[in-house]
Amino acid sequence: MPAYRPQKVLSMIFYSLRRLRANPAAQQSTAIALGLAVAVALAGAVVWGLIEYLIHYQLSLLGIAIGAGIGFSVAKHRPGSWPVIIAGAVLAVLSCALGTFLAVIFELMNLGNSLSVILGHLNAVFSAYPHAINGFDVFFWALAAFAAIRIPLQSHLQNRRAAQAAGGFAGAPQQPYGTGQQPYGTGQQPYAEGPAFGSAPGAYGTGQQPPEPPQG
Repeated sequence: MPAYRPQKVLSMIFYSLRRLRANPAAQQSTAIALGLAVAVALAGAVVWGLIEYLIHYQLSLLGIAIGAGIGFSVAKHRPGSWPVIIAGAVLAVLSCALGTFLAVIFELMNLGNSLSVILGHLNAVFSAYPHAINGFDVFFWALAAFAAIRIPLQSHLQNRRAAQAAGGFAGAPQQPYGTGQQPYGTGQQPYAEGPAFGSAPGAYGTGQQPPEPPQG
């Protein structure tokens, strides 16, 4: 994926926002894309926590699936919109973070603490939360953000290439069939040019009458 400077990315975001305000259809598709991305993020976080509750293990690999799900949601409705793409990447990271937080809560429940006791001591939960994150988790969070960005960008590039290919094929000049070739038989004299059919016989192809025989 090509690298972009922060200033260039910000300018592209502001430009996309200005275009978005002037296009009601784009606003609707943006709302759908973000709505689906939020739904995928919340569902992924809940699944992340439930896996911890059921098998007592944090499946960090699930972060890639969350990022891919958000990426496909954005790619379907707003593949070329940088604000929506970046929002999807942020949602992917937040989903992973929320999933890890829910995993901590479910782990405390597995240790025999009731949900009411846990909710009553959220300060202790937040204090323990950073210790539940390691470098391996952060790596998969970054992969989730990467998937949420790359999938819509790749879809946008494929759509552009397909449109350019279709436009080039439709606009290519085509010569009519047989252009550049001489008509069949051009350059040859007509066959057996001479007297018309039924005229008096003469020399073949000369067009002259034969001499009359002498009269006795």
